[in-house]
Amino acid sequence: MAFSASFSLLGMLVAFLVLLIKKRWVESIWAFSPLLLLSLTMFFGHSAPTLHAGISVLSFALMLRNALFFEGMARWASFIASACCANAILIAIWLF
Repeated sequence: MAFSASFSLLGMLVAFLVLLIKKRWVESIWAFSPLLLLSLTMFFGHSAPTLHAGISVLSFALMLRNALFFEGMARWASFIASACCANAILIAIWLF
């Protein structure tokens, strides 16, 4: 689970950096938003499990949106991030 989640974060970071380098500001905000939401997810993991689940689903939906609308390397990085996040969520559901 930790490997998949870490690889997902790495994919989102790559997409964000690629879009920043290309100076595509609006898309880079879209790429950063799942990272921000996942930070909130980690914060609420122990104290508010309902918020944790809701924010993680919203973050996953944004990753899927990014994988559909981005182009080039950012699209592939977002696709890999989505797949790894889905794997981490399924493992977490199975474990907890």
